[in-house]
Amino acid sequence: MTADRDAERMRAARTALLAVVGSLVVVLVVWASILGPQQVFDGPGPTPSSLTTSPTTDEPLDDQYREEAEDLVRSTDVPLWLKLVVWAFELAVLLGLVLLVLLVARALRDAWQRRTTRAAGERIEADIDALDAPDLAREAVSGGARAQDDALESGSPRNGIVAVWHTLEKQAAASGLRRQPSETPAEFVLRLLDLAQADPHSVTELAELYREARFSDHPMDESRRRRAQELLAQIRTRREVGT
Repeated sequence: MTADRDAERMRAARTALLAVVGSLVVVLVVWASILGPQQVFDGPGPTPSSLTTSPTTDEPLDDQYREEAEDLVRSTDVPLWLKLVVWAFELAVLLGLVLLVLLVARALRDAWQRRTTRAAGERIEADIDALDAPDLAREAVSGGARAQDDALESGSPRNGIVAVWHTLEKQAAASGLRRQPSETPAEFVLRLLDLAQADPHSVTELAELYREARFSDHPMDESRRRRAQELLAQIRTRREVGT
């Protein structure tokens, strides 16, 4: 909702700026039409005596004509109402620019506050994970023993080993731990088992069995299923810290 409001403010600012620019164009066109050649050269105009046609003059005729035309333009009085319009327009442009700056500054401030709040929330969640992660991991591993055994016994030995690893992936996702953006599901499982203080050698061998079952095409007999069951039992037994 906040992002929508910020976007709406930015759209309103752009609309106001476009309106100001459009008004400026209109005023300039009106002013140019009023001060066109017909109005600029109203009045007595240059007297013949003021123009020299002598071929011996030191100043070119074109320069003389241009200077006299410029003098006439400078001497032409601009109507008071047009001056008021221009002043009002300049004030409107200034106010529009101030409003645009305020809207942009407010949007940037809100974005910074949301970023700061999100970062603080992530730090709090990370602190909670650091405190509760071992307990959550152990509960996921030991509490999901029945589901792990059922998955291992399903289908052929190959399918059972793959199924038990996928069960561990689901249990890791449901444990309450936060998966890091850079982690694959398999890496998340390995971190879960490490937090649960599972035997690292058993974890490594079970992961190798999974990769063998998942990616190889040679036969796998019941001995591989039984070995996976032994490894699961060892994983569920919490290792002593420092061993």
